Order: sequence, then C-alpha cells, then structure tokens
Amino acid sequence: MGLCKGVYGHSKYDNSQRKKRNGLRNGYRYFHDNLIDFISWVGYSIILLINLIILVDFKEICFKREIMPALTKEQLNEFLMKGNLIAKLATLKEDGAPYINPVWYEYDGQYVYIIGRARAQFVHNIRKDPRVAVCIDTPTPPHTRVLIEGKAEIIDMDWVEMGYRMARRYRGEVEGPRYIEKTLNRPRVMIRITPEKITSWTGPEWHRRYFDPE
Repeated sequence: MGLCKGVYGHSKYDNSQRKKRNGLRNGYRYFHDNLIDFISWVGYSIILLINLIILVDFKEICFKREIMPALTKEQLNEFLMKGNLIAKLATLKEDGAPYINPVWYEYDGQYVYIIGRARAQFVHNIRKDPRVAVCIDTPTPPHTRVLIEGKAEIIDMDWVEMGYRMARRYRGEVEGPRYIEKTLNRPRVMIRITPEKITSWTGPEWHRRYFDPE
C-alpha cells in the first residue's frame, strides 16, 4: 500500500507539473503569435501610411506642375505684345447670337485695339452692344491661351500709324506697308477694348474646378 501511495503520489505531482509547463508553453505560444500579428499589423500600417503620403505628395507635385498655370503680368504682356497671333473677336448680333471674326490686334498693356472695316458685321454689332470677348492662343504646345472679356467702343482716333505697325507685324516689313498704302483710302474705324476680365492658362491639364481629383 505504501508503494502504491508513493507511486500514485509521484504520478499526481508529475501531472501537476506537466500541466503547469503545458500552460506556460501555451501562454508563451499565444503571446508569441499575438506579438507577431501585432508587429505585422504595425509594419503593414506604416507601409500603407508611407505609400499614402508618397501618393498625396506625387499628386500635389503633378497638379502643381501640370495644372493650367496662369501667366504672370510680365508673361501676359510679352505674349500679347510680341508675335503675330491672330485674335478671335466675339461680338453679339442683334438677336443675341454670337459672331466671331479673326482680326489683327495691338495691345498696349491696358487696352486692346482693333482696326475694323467700317461696314464689317462685327463693327455693326459693337455699335449695338459693346460686350465682347477676345481669344488669343497658340496652335502648338504648350498651348498658351488668353481670354479677354470686356467692353468695346469705337473711338475717334487716327488709325494709320497703328495700321502700319499691325501690317508690319502680320505681313512683314515689305508686304505690310504695301498693303496699307494700297488700301489707305478705304473706310476703317478704330476699336478700343477695355478688358474687364483676363484669363490665361498654359498646358493640357484640366483645372481642378472642372472635376474632383482623386
């Protein structure tokens, strides 16, 4: 009986110790697995956050570089005063319909001047309604565009001197003066446009106001 008790007693003790060891082992394994999961989650979150920051910065850089930048005052004056781009003049007919004409122009930093044939439709339209718009743009990249909205008036001002400048600008130093001299006695009027709003932009990208960037 004493031997049996000793055997059973040792057996109970060993089972208790084994249970404790198994409990500690299971606890360690549980802690280890959860720690690995937590570390993995933290690492994944950090990587995701870095990617988001990079993406936001990349989009901001792209928009800042590509989003239709407006011309500065100096760039605007240079664009409008140099070169020989044809302007598109929009006027309103008596029925309210738009009427567009390609025209020569001159810009002095304050006003836009156009010399029109006295009997031209757009001259007639301006006499009835002074609201006009003028578009000057480049047909090739980076596609710079300037849109001028304002009021036009026919002024009592000799057009000949400016006419020679325009003719040289658009037809060259030789053909320009010849054209003016040939048509000098034909009836013309001087039109002065006072800009009320000037919008300028460059590049192919859309402005943010036209859509919601992702």
